[in-house]
Amino acid sequence: MDQDLERLNERIEQLNREVEELRSRLDGLEGGEGAAGAPRSAESRSEFPSVMRGVARDAEIAGLPTRTIALVGRTLIVLGGAYLFRAISDTGVVPAQIGALVALLYAAWWLVQADRSAGKGQKLSASFHGVAASLIAFPLIWETTLRFQLFSPTAAAAALVGFVALGLAVTWRRELRGLAWIIIVFNLVAAVVLLVGTRDFLSFSVALLLAAAAVETLAVREEWLPLRWPAALGVDLAALMIVSAGLRSESAPGDHPALPAGGVIAVLLALPTLYLVSIGVRTLLRQKRISVFGMVQAGVAMLVGFGGAVRVIAHQGMNPIAIGLLSLLLGAGCYVVAFTSVDRGLGRGRNFYTYTTFAGLLILIGSTLVFDGAWLALLWSALALAAVGLGGRFDRITLKFHGVVYGLAAAIAAGLVTCAADALLAETVGDWRPFTPLAIGVAVAVVACYGLLVATRRPVDRAWYEFLPQAILGALVIWSVTGMAAGWLSRPAIAASGDESGAAFIASSRTGLIALVAVLLAWAGRRWSLQELNWLVYPVLAAGGIKLLWQDFHLDEPAALFVALAAYGGALILAPRLMRKEA
Repeated sequence: MDQDLERLNERIEQLNREVEELRSRLDGLEGGEGAAGAPRSAESRSEFPSVMRGVARDAEIAGLPTRTIALVGRTLIVLGGAYLFRAISDTGVVPAQIGALVALLYAAWWLVQADRSAGKGQKLSASFHGVAASLIAFPLIWETTLRFQLFSPTAAAAALVGFVALGLAVTWRRELRGLAWIIIVFNLVAAVVLLVGTRDFLSFSVALLLAAAAVETLAVREEWLPLRWPAALGVDLAALMIVSAGLRSESAPGDHPALPAGGVIAVLLALPTLYLVSIGVRTLLRQKRISVFGMVQAGVAMLVGFGGAVRVIAHQGMNPIAIGLLSLLLGAGCYVVAFTSVDRGLGRGRNFYTYTTFAGLLILIGSTLVFDGAWLALLWSALALAAVGLGGRFDRITLKFHGVVYGLAAAIAAGLVTCAADALLAETVGDWRPFTPLAIGVAVAVVACYGLLVATRRPVDRAWYEFLPQAILGALVIWSVTGMAAGWLSRPAIAASGDESGAAFIASSRTGLIALVAVLLAWAGRRWSLQELNWLVYPVLAAGGIKLLWQDFHLDEPAALFVALAAYGGALILAPRLMRKEA
């Protein structure tokens, strides 16, 4: 008995020693020592974590397909639940509308589950939840509206807005960008299909507009900027379709009634307003550089929105002056913003030129809607003088170019360009359009604009493009003045030889006048160091040569051809020499 107790005690002591030895080894490992208590090498210490990370990574990769397959299976079960709701509705146990509403709530519940899963760090699971919810909600809204007609178009549009709002809130909160793309694209397709199928243009246009507004709100916070493209595409398509619908004077038999003009105009004006406000907030309040999307979509929105609204208003026989005044106000505001906030804050970069371009376009559009005839030509002449004068005074090439555009618009509106074309090129004397007092007045304004640019030029070396405003205005001045001179010179030829026989002499007098203009341009460009005039010498000579071949030789009058050839040949000799001669 005593011997057994001794053996038991020895066994216990041995076990204690082994436990102590094991504990010491574990302590050594945790403290960076080996089994014998020696410190572990740096190599072994660095290898151990890397090996463990590699094992963990391999395990994660190996488990990824299995996890994905499981999530796909779960998604199919979720979709099966939606079909279960439909089966219950088909049996008539519950009203069909109640069943459809419950199915929508079921889809929304899975969006909530996506939020919860993402909150736990399970973003892949959350994305599958969101995809399942989208696959349930959007086809359900489409089918219950078009096929079963359980939802009215207004209710369907409201359901789209609600689901998109909940989905974007979840995706923004949990940074689920891929799911946000799925929701926006699904909403685009569903809304366009429903718009075409139901012909309820207003409801679904508003739904797409609200979705675009939500995306623009995220863009202001610099969230998911590429998501703006599909949202903008949807609202642009809807605007084009609503313009087409608004242009129907009356509904066709069996068709839906024509849309109210007020609602159509409101939606169309909301489109450019949305994107102009978004761009303003991003560029002015947040001092961000305007993106390519901003420039493109703002231009499209103004074209479709303002242009479509004007067409609908004209179709309805209403006065578009209100839209014209709004356009003028926005244009003036863009000018003020460009030359104050943008220029002082970000300089003359992309933002500045975008705002000034929008300003010019809005001013042109608005003035066309508010004024017409002589008042429009006079307004544009005044704007040209103001822009050129300010541009020359403060050395702003942007204003100079805008002055050129206003001057060209005024010349076209007053008929100055066409009158000069008749005087220089028309073959039949009776078809000439005479120079009206308005055209002559605009010509004086154009000459004054060019004089302002010359008077305010800076005596320093400039890049070639900075002389383009002067060159364009100079060309307009030459065209206008030469045309008026050709009209006045034609009267003596007509009086001397009659309407029929005087055609050849009229043509030769025009050719001689063009040759004289080329020589005068070469001389003036050298005399006053106006290189833009020298740029115009060879184009004028080329135009004179084309006219000589096309008109003078066609009339085939020897005496008239002698005058034309002599004048044109002399210009070919004198003009290049004057340009080469030192000042």
